[in-house]
Amino acid sequence: MSKKVLSIDDQYTIRRHVAVALEEVGIDIMEAADPAVAAQILVRHHAEIGLIILDINMPRMNGLDFLASLKRHAQFSGIPVIMMTTENQTNAVMTAVKEGAAGYIIKPFKKEDLIHKVQENILP
Repeated sequence: MSKKVLSIDDQYTIRRHVAVALEEVGIDIMEAADPAVAAQILVRHHAEIGLIILDINMPRMNGLDFLASLKRHAQFSGIPVIMMTTENQTNAVMTAVKEGAAGYIIKPFKKEDLIHKVQENILP
């Protein structure tokens, strides 16, 4: 069984761009509009998830706070996380990397860049 990618972003269009790009290369994807929904998905499906793509800037709980909570839970801490950000959030990216993020991708992104970043970080 190949691992799935969990895409967490409050913007539907971004989640769709991620899904379409990854599905084109045979990667299964799950989507969540916010960290609360993502947490429910992780509890039920964590064994299936090989990578998380996490937006930094979201309402209610930002991606940095969610990343920190993931890394505190042994069940989820080993799942690589790629942060998704805009160019003007470089300080947030550095914080995310210090908190354990596997990398980041800047929005807007090229499909090829996203696919490459995912393929080099997804758990087998």
